[in-house]
Amino acid sequence: MHKFPLKPLLLACLAASCQQALADEVSLGTDVVTARGYASDSFSTPQAIEVVAPEATSTGPAGNLLRGKAGLALHSDGAWGQNPVLRGLKKESVVVMVDGIRMNSAQPQGALASFMDLGLLDRVEVVKGPGSVLYGSGAMGGVVNLLTPEPRFSDSARMGGRFGLSASSVDRGVAGALLVDASNSEHGLVAGIAGRDVGNYKSPDRREKRTSYESGTALLKYQHQLAEGYVLRAQAQYHQDEDVWYPGSMRKAPNPVLGPDNTLTIHSPKQTRELYGLGLDAELAGGTLSSDIYRQEVYREIRGRSSGAGATWSPMMSVLSPMACAASGTVLSVATG
Repeated sequence: MHKFPLKPLLLACLAASCQQALADEVSLGTDVVTARGYASDSFSTPQAIEVVAPEATSTGPAGNLLRGKAGLALHSDGAWGQNPVLRGLKKESVVVMVDGIRMNSAQPQGALASFMDLGLLDRVEVVKGPGSVLYGSGAMGGVVNLLTPEPRFSDSARMGGRFGLSASSVDRGVAGALLVDASNSEHGLVAGIAGRDVGNYKSPDRREKRTSYESGTALLKYQHQLAEGYVLRAQAQYHQDEDVWYPGSMRKAPNPVLGPDNTLTIHSPKQTRELYGLGLDAELAGGTLSSDIYRQEVYREIRGRSSGAGATWSPMMSVLSPMACAASGTVLSVATG
């Protein structure tokens, strides 16, 4: 009786299926710009990199996107404030950027991941580990780059977009975001607005006073093809927060006038972030030469409120924050390909 060679046939089928599976999954990496300062595949960089993209209908502070990720955490400062924590290192050791433009100095003050709305983001790139060679002091823990959508050209006129709405009962909050993009062969545009109105949150015992805030964000990015190989870019970003309370800052502050039971709570009536920039891309020597000039300004007004008899407001800080005080400069880079 002749035996059929079943075992070699099964091994051959298994090998063929594995080769087909590998052929179907040839693209495993993700293009990132934060790790090296220019677009590169995530598998070609030695650092640990995390790329997180929001849902199309997401709303809220940008820092929410980092919750629950390996090696990432958030340090909250009230209902508004969010600071990323990378591998246990806090804001003093983490550089936070928006579209590659640094927001914080080596000694940041206040929350950083709250100056952009989640509904206007394309993705967040996180480089875990030291990044001081590229991004200077304060990057021992890593870099968090909040990236907004880039305008693109298309062969024919097209328009698209996304929007999201949300509401919460615990703080009687409402939030919304709208992002629109339009393009043709010579023009590309991205525009968006987002806003949040958060009330006092409800604890198991009562509704806590002075835990509310209001926030608004606007985004505009445009590009125009001047000629073959030459692209002019322009952008404007604006973010504003009002009536921001920091309940965790409450502490005893005995005062001879206000009494021994006086308490002091930090409050910010207004804080803003503005960014304006121009750029030019030109094909040169088989690559692309990119030149950018920008101006970024972050303003924060901080006050303290006393709770004793005859309580008053006392200004504590009302300055241009050193996080990004009127930063401007030119960045030149050549990417071959």
